[in-house]
Amino acid sequence: MSLNIDLDYIKSILKTLLSDHRYDHSLRVSHEACLLAQHYHVDMDKVSLAGLIHDAAKEIDVFNSHLAFTDDHIVIYKNYPAVGHAFALDVVIPSYFGSFPDDVIQAAMWHTSGKENMTDSEKIVFIADFIEPQRAYPQRLEVSKLAYESLEKAVFEIASFKLHHLLNDRKSIYSKLVDCYNFYNYIK
Repeated sequence: MSLNIDLDYIKSILKTLLSDHRYDHSLRVSHEACLLAQHYHVDMDKVSLAGLIHDAAKEIDVFNSHLAFTDDHIVIYKNYPAVGHAFALDVVIPSYFGSFPDDVIQAAMWHTSGKENMTDSEKIVFIADFIEPQRAYPQRLEVSKLAYESLEKAVFEIASFKLHHLLNDRKSIYSKLVDCYNFYNYIK
């Protein structure tokens, strides 16, 4: 499916929302998502766009913003600061970029925690964010190879890594990450 979206326009807006470092990361995630989508015969336009916008809310201060964030957004930001930006995309995307297909926004939204029973597009963006070449995770190369064998196995390994990291740092864990880990533990 071809999206009728001006990517140059999207990129120009994204550059105003993100630091150069975060913008370049978004370009790399988009590229990795395209490669995985091509491998798995998933809509490349949609996952590319989801990868591009996945961090659009990363540097927005929800506590001092003109955007209409809900109390639920604020609670997630306070309790789970590492994932809050993902769940603010439902406000940020329409406010800055206009209308996108819901499955594109959903694929971008689940890039931090994952969840149970993700679509292939959601899995791809979740994985692409972890394996983009500038990530310094020791498991990055192993998970990158695994991603081309099985999306489900790669999702499980990333969820496991994230859980261990959060537990070791004694940080709050968003329940959907636990759901993701449990779900993909049984089907990997």
